[in-house]
This record gives sequence, C-alpha cells and structure tokens, in this order.
Amino acid sequence: MKKLMIAAAASIAAVGAFAVESANIVGYQTKANASAQMNWTCNTFVPCDKTKTTMTLGDMKGTDGLIFSAVVFLKPDGRVKTVEHAQLGTVKEKYTYWEAADTEDGVGGWYFEDDENAEYNQNSRIIALGEGYYVQGDGSEIGEGIVFSGNVANDATALEVTSAQMNWFGNCSPVDITIGDITATDGLIFSAIVFLKDDGRVKTVEHAQLGTVKEKYTYWEAADTEDGAGGWYFEDDENAEYNQNDRVIAAGEGFYVQGDGSEIGESISIPSAL
Repeated sequence: MKKLMIAAAASIAAVGAFAVESANIVGYQTKANASAQMNWTCNTFVPCDKTKTTMTLGDMKGTDGLIFSAVVFLKPDGRVKTVEHAQLGTVKEKYTYWEAADTEDGVGGWYFEDDENAEYNQNSRIIALGEGYYVQGDGSEIGEGIVFSGNVANDATALEVTSAQMNWFGNCSPVDITIGDITATDGLIFSAIVFLKDDGRVKTVEHAQLGTVKEKYTYWEAADTEDGAGGWYFEDDENAEYNQNDRVIAAGEGFYVQGDGSEIGESISIPSAL
C-alpha cells in the first residue's frame, strides 16, 4: 500500500509539494490567476484534520500579492450568491484575502468584499469537495492565486445534480484528468458538462467534421453511440460519432453541469488521484 502511495505522490509532484504520512498523501497546490476576469476553479484536497469532513475558506490561503482579487460563489442561475449578515446586511458572497496585521479583528483570512475594514472574518464558510466557484482576477495580480492544502482524497467524489440550471463543480483532484475519467450515473442523459471562458461565455472549439462547437458534453453508453466508444460527446454531436474522452481537465479546473429537470439526483464522479 505504501509503495502505491509513493508512486502516486511522484505522479502529482509536478503540481505542488506532497508527502506520504501513514496511509495519506498530504500536500499543497497553487492555482494561479491566468486572467483579470473569471478564473474558474475548485478545491483540490480534503481536510487533514480528521474531525472535519469538509474544507472551509480558512483552509485556503492567498498568495502574498492576492489583495484585490476575490473568490466568488454563484447561484444556479449564474448570479452571485448573497447571504444575510447581522452587521453588514445583505452581502454578496465575494471574499477577499487579508493578512492578520491589516484586519480590524486581528484575524487573517477571508472577508466579504463589502466588509471594507475586515471586521467580520468568514474563514468558517464551508466549501464542499467539488464545489465550483471562480476567482475574480485583478489586472495587477496575474500569477497570484489560491493555495490549496490538505489530504489527497482516497476515493472518487460524487457530485450530485441538484438543480435544473447550473450546478457549479470542478476537478477536485490535484492532478489533471480527462473527461473520459469522469463517470456518470445511468440516468444522466440530457444534462451536460459545460466549460466557460473567463468572460463567462461557453468555450468553443473547432472540430474537423462538426465545425465550431460549444464545449458542452453529454454522456452516452457505448451501445447507443455511432462510434461504439461510450463516454462524453459534444452536445452538437447528435449521433455520438466523435468521442471526446481525451479532453484534458486541469487540476482544480472549474465547470458546471447544466442540469435537466428530470435528472435531479443523478451525478458525475471525479476519480481519486490515488
């Protein structure tokens, strides 16, 4: 078992620093902002603390220069989530990172963007493994970003479709995977995995046979496909002729599943790096 763990650590060393501790691989990874707009991402580790089942904002750190960029959470309709705060009122779920010495309450970490004096720390905000969000970049902070740390998940992560709109997810693994590594439950037929540009529009690619197509992928069983492969196909590939299982999804890359009203409770599964 330990030999397997060491091999896995070697395979992911390129994206961060990792170490084997007993039966766990622990480490960290930086997800840098590539754009001054929306950098779609998600956490890539589970907590080291065995008393915790989920990560929080406080488990994430900002690099030294991450001052004006903000972590942003979205509703299924694409609008920014809001919460009620006793002192601040209704605030958007946009969080900026502060060093302890610069805060009003003396606690470093994450604060609502509207909390201009950093009085009310929000480090306890829970982030489920696989929950997607974006970092709103700043033009002066390209290359700055979020540092994730913790344990590598031992098992695959099931991400459930809970909305007939946008279900915000991501590759919650510290290694690159392909879309073919993602499995779907039997009933996931009309829902689609969708990748976005940094301006929030759907990405497009050029395909030799299909032309310009949106990066919206649906899941097909092999027996139902034209090419007999099974897996993921462009939504525009109506006869499933051109399999897209080799599409790479970077570690921590965010996307959403466009849900279908008949498929609430279905899910996709992100494999473990181990």
